[in-house]
Amino acid sequence: SGRCRCAGRTVSAMTGPSRASILVDLDEAARFVPPMWPLSTFVAVNPLWDLRQLGFDGAIEAAGTLYGADLLPLPTPTANPVPPGRSDPTPDGSDRASAAVDDVLTRWCAAFVGGLLGADDGGGFYAAWRAGIGHDPAARRLAGQRGRAAMAAAPADAVAAIAVALVELGVGDGGRTPAFAARLARTPGWAGLAKWRAQWAPPGTGAPHLTLVDLMAVRLTVEAALHAEGFGDAGTLPPLVRAPGGRDADREEERAELTVGEDRFRHWLLTALDHPSDDRPAGPPDAQVVFCIDVRSEGMRRHLEAAGPYETLGFAGFFGLPARFRPLGAQGTVDLCPVLVRPTVDLIEVPAGGEEAPAARALGALAARGAAAAAFETGREHPVGSFLLAEMTGPVLGAAALARTVAPSWTGRLRSWARQRFTSPGLTEVVPEAGDRGMSLDEQVHYAASALSTMGLVRGFAPLVVLTGHGATSANNPHASALDCGACGGNRGVVSARAAAGIFNRDEVRAALAGRGIVIPPTTWFVAAEHDTVTDRLTVLDRHLVPASHLAGLEALERAMTDARVALVAERLADLPGAAGAHGPDAVDARAADWAQVRPEWGLAGNAAIIVGPRRMTAGVALGRRCFLHSYDAATDPDGTALETILTAPVVVAHWINAQYYFSTVAPELFGAGDKTVHNVVGGIGVVTGTGGDLRIGLPRQSVFDGARSVHEPLRLQVVVEAPAAMVDRTIRRNPVLGDLFHGDWAHLVARDAPGSPWSRRLPGGRWIVWEQSNTEEVGVVHA
Repeated sequence: SGRCRCAGRTVSAMTGPSRASILVDLDEAARFVPPMWPLSTFVAVNPLWDLRQLGFDGAIEAAGTLYGADLLPLPTPTANPVPPGRSDPTPDGSDRASAAVDDVLTRWCAAFVGGLLGADDGGGFYAAWRAGIGHDPAARRLAGQRGRAAMAAAPADAVAAIAVALVELGVGDGGRTPAFAARLARTPGWAGLAKWRAQWAPPGTGAPHLTLVDLMAVRLTVEAALHAEGFGDAGTLPPLVRAPGGRDADREEERAELTVGEDRFRHWLLTALDHPSDDRPAGPPDAQVVFCIDVRSEGMRRHLEAAGPYETLGFAGFFGLPARFRPLGAQGTVDLCPVLVRPTVDLIEVPAGGEEAPAARALGALAARGAAAAAFETGREHPVGSFLLAEMTGPVLGAAALARTVAPSWTGRLRSWARQRFTSPGLTEVVPEAGDRGMSLDEQVHYAASALSTMGLVRGFAPLVVLTGHGATSANNPHASALDCGACGGNRGVVSARAAAGIFNRDEVRAALAGRGIVIPPTTWFVAAEHDTVTDRLTVLDRHLVPASHLAGLEALERAMTDARVALVAERLADLPGAAGAHGPDAVDARAADWAQVRPEWGLAGNAAIIVGPRRMTAGVALGRRCFLHSYDAATDPDGTALETILTAPVVVAHWINAQYYFSTVAPELFGAGDKTVHNVVGGIGVVTGTGGDLRIGLPRQSVFDGARSVHEPLRLQVVVEAPAAMVDRTIRRNPVLGDLFHGDWAHLVARDAPGSPWSRRLPGGRWIVWEQSNTEEVGVVHA
């Protein structure tokens, strides 16, 4: 009939907004919402990424106004005194109603992802809510009979329901986007999960089928029903929020302090880079070890080079191979590449030649252990089964809990042994899958040439080239993937390293590379390894593939790796809370196994710069584990192709990481996940604080604070490049995202043409000015 009944009123569908305008306005409002990846693949993201075209100042002003938050660093960062989305400490009736809607909406979202609101059969959140609303006690507590009748009478189509509710609330054409934005800002965590699903989730992603349209349809339908019962005036539920007033002078002081801090760090960094202390032995290295650019690799690289005749390089931890991986015997797959990149090739794990039987036995053990773990988790999360599970497993798990509590170091070593015993490296190989999504020889050659050229390793190959992925071992840690490799989509980098090494060792690939001018000697062998950033243990993988001629060199390298681990652990223990008096690798092994440890490591706290250039720029320089290090040699990149790859991918990812740490520090209650000791996991996809509420976004408080003290200094990323300024400018002009970053003052850019050349800083407008060392000890001064 073209007419809908809502709250006792008959509203013509013709008087409401069009479907297209609702979707466009909702999409525009969602720019203020940070996408939130599920816990299993948690990756760092700039929460204001979709506002980047406003520039840093414009984005923090717009978002700060919407959320009622100050997004500049305070002299001593503290929790935002104003909860997100609520700026009035004495709310009126409409705000109390909004808070009630917040509460019940977040409960419905949690029930939906947990399978308690109804089957998530693909129909979506709104359909499940509508089917169950008549039987929901929460709805009865929230609204009276008239309001519940209005909810039940809402259109079956979510967009139509939004249109009807907007008419009821009196929201016109010009008010839709701010009204949508204000409502999304009330629950940015659930909205962020819905945004991730719409814009970032891999194709074929299953439940939960939560969308922004469904989330808005439920919220507005409930608000319209409450409005019909007399709660609040039209369009005021919830009230539009605003930044706390009277802070303009303070914010100018905060901006000045941010700039001074960034100048101070730039001065320290560039001064250090002007005085490298490269005392490595002359002559070719015995091995070249390629680490991820992650700031936690910087210390390991420094200590490994000090331990022997070794050279290290930095490259994104997926080693340039955008892959979707299927482990041996598994049905599902996992994406092993940055979220900015879509996987283009499938990798599979297969038994190594002659190892079919041992691989089958290991696979059986893994399957049994996986089935037991799945059964345990199902029982633990079931509201009734959890009690039965406690009765059945209490004695066994109690003993295990006692061991893990009393002797975490011993149990950590046992877990490490079990992990090596029941995981597949040594019994299997990682290879491209056959078929359309595999890699032809030409594709493997193209990949290999691109990776080697990008890192500047096109000549002077050592007998051993070790590709080192990284991961982090911790216990009882919902945010564990935040410590793994962001370049591998929040997963460990082992698979990428193994696959890349296999490609580089293929005779056919090497023959084709020689035709492109990259000659890998027959005496060079590529090896995969893993760096565990919690324990700083370096583990060589697939030793069964290493030729006998290289084993002596590999064993010498492993001894140097052990020495480097001991040195780095001593350095890190000085910074870890609760580690006073601790010493040696056992101390970090214990932290990895301790299920009460809220800070197994500091992650990427302190990150402040990415350095793009050859190792001689940074060799021997102690950078305090604050810098991403990406190898690059402009001499091997005359057309700037490799530089463009680095600036548009690793540099952008480094900015995302830097921005997430920044916002989790300056606004920990808004863009941080809060205190992890009171977290509860919801549906395996996120955490809430206590018994409910919004999903928490960003990093846990313990990742950036030690008590009330901030351990992360919130600074915008400093990008340091050794390449001609003209080449850098061309790359920025070709890539609008780089224009957004550097013209919008989201990141600072400094470059020099060659060693000994003066550093020049690129201003947001595109002009370069010479940077010179200051006569003071703290601040670098620039001169036009």
